[in-house]
Amino acid sequence: GGGLIPAIIQDRKTSKVLTLEFQNDVLKLDNANMLPLAREALALREKFAPPESPEIAQSLAFVAYALRATSGNLDEAEKLIVRSLAIYEKTEPDGLGMAEAQHIAGQVYGVRGQRDRAIASYRRSVAIKQAKLGEGHPDVILSLQYLAGDLNRSRQFVEAEAIFRRIVAQNEKLHGRQNVNMLRPLIYLCTVL
Repeated sequence: GGGLIPAIIQDRKTSKVLTLEFQNDVLKLDNANMLPLAREALALREKFAPPESPEIAQSLAFVAYALRATSGNLDEAEKLIVRSLAIYEKTEPDGLGMAEAQHIAGQVYGVRGQRDRAIASYRRSVAIKQAKLGEGHPDVILSLQYLAGDLNRSRQFVEAEAIFRRIVAQNEKLHGRQNVNMLRPLIYLCTVL
């Protein structure tokens, strides 16, 4: 994944310095800044990294995420995420970068109404994250949540319910039964009952 290229971006609005190693910090910015910073990060990486490197794949996925989240340009988002996945398939097919790119692909495909592709991407994301992080990790639970949501929208209610129940159980283990973090998983479960 990231961290090999010491490129730095400065958020023009807050003057906060963002390194490419911590691209998730950009996610906390308002949507108006997300896409330009994601594109800038990609441009910097393209100057210094090999074109088929995991660093390029990560930045491509991040731009695809920003496009989906901000501009709605789903054609460009899909092209970028497909390119990212192809690079990860060659370089780190079972790495966490691939898992995140698969999750973003699922989001892009889901918004486009391509449920089968979204579900396949979320399944791959979950499988990799479970192998690397363990079943109860919050990132695994998040991908499971998206998977179950698209299964639900695809009218695959039995599998969606089973996954939502699993999410509720994992959240209860992580946070306890009376925690506010239990609310959303319980609401999602109710959508399939």
